[in-house]
Amino acid sequence: MAARRFGLHLVFSKLEEALNSHNLPIIRVFGIGPISTSQDSLWQLALLLYIKEYFGVEIVTSQDPLTSEIEEEFLRSCGIQVLPPDDLLSTPPTFPNDFTLLYMIHCTQDMYENILSTYSSKENVCLQRIILIGNDPVQLSSATNNFNLQCPNIMSFTALSTIIPLPYFEPKENSFHGTSICFIEENDEN
Repeated sequence: MAARRFGLHLVFSKLEEALNSHNLPIIRVFGIGPISTSQDSLWQLALLLYIKEYFGVEIVTSQDPLTSEIEEEFLRSCGIQVLPPDDLLSTPPTFPNDFTLLYMIHCTQDMYENILSTYSSKENVCLQRIILIGNDPVQLSSATNNFNLQCPNIMSFTALSTIIPLPYFEPKENSFHGTSICFIEENDEN
């Protein structure tokens, strides 16, 4: 129990560091999985709900093709908006001067690339306003030979990011295995 509390404290403190006194008005969840049949998905949902409550997040959306109607009802009862899973490239909602948390634990490289592409620009201004909790991008990049060519948005985000591995969470270490919090540290002029 103490290890879990330590893990939560570490996650919260690192998110506070990434936010740098800014608000977190939105969390976008991708690929949380079947929460009624997967303990890993349940642990991921539990951490998400702790984050939502701790930071007072008003808008939480979820997109996952594996979510059943009953699971959708449950997510809605937790204050999570369930969106169609096939519209990953839609223009994300943004809040000037505030951050968006992308909660994408154990998603595919293509999903990371597609989602990050919606935030990419020449100046990377939008990328500076996101925090990613998901697979460690360094591990993602080492998994493919032509990663630089196939995933330029992940490469760009990784090159600019501070990457903090998530702690070991008992009893379900697979729920968060190889995951991290990634964010681009704010420049003085932001």
